[in-house]
Amino acid sequence: MNPSLPSCSARDCANGARHVACRRQMARRRRWMKASPGWCWICATRLKKLYASGEEVEAMEAGKQREIAAFRQRYAAWRDAHWPGDHRYDAWVAKPINNARLLPFGLYDQWTPAFAELFRQSDRKWPAFYGRVRALAHESKAQRDETLQPMVAAVPTG
Repeated sequence: MNPSLPSCSARDCANGARHVACRRQMARRRRWMKASPGWCWICATRLKKLYASGEEVEAMEAGKQREIAAFRQRYAAWRDAHWPGDHRYDAWVAKPINNARLLPFGLYDQWTPAFAELFRQSDRKWPAFYGRVRALAHESKAQRDETLQPMVAAVPTG
C-alpha cells in the first residue's frame, strides 16, 4: 500500500469530516486501480512478449525503454484528463519499472470478471456465492483456473 495514502480504519474515521475524507480517498484508489491495471497489464504483457522474442540484448533493452516510456505517457494522459493537478502517483510511475512492480495490478483484476459471473450464476445471492468461492478455495490452482477461465469469457465486455 502507498504510505502517502492513509488507509481508512474504523478508529480513524468513525464519524465526521475525517470519514468523508477517507471515503473520498478510497474512491480515488478504486478509480486508480480501475484505470491502472489496464496500463500496467499492457506494459507487462508487452515486456513479456519482448523478453520471449529472442532479440539481441541491446534491442531488447531499447524495446523495454520504449514500452516503459509509453506506459508513462498513458499514465500522464489519463492523470491530466481525469485528475488534473493531482500528482500523487507520479513518484510511483517515475520509479524504475520492472515486472515485479507491474504484476500486482494484473493480479488484482485478473479474475474479477469470473467472480462477477460466479455471482450471477449464484442468482446474485451472497450466501450461495460465498459457498462457491469457499469450494474453489479448496481446489488446486490448476483446478481453480480451469473453473474460472471460461467464466472470464462469459462476461460481456460492452
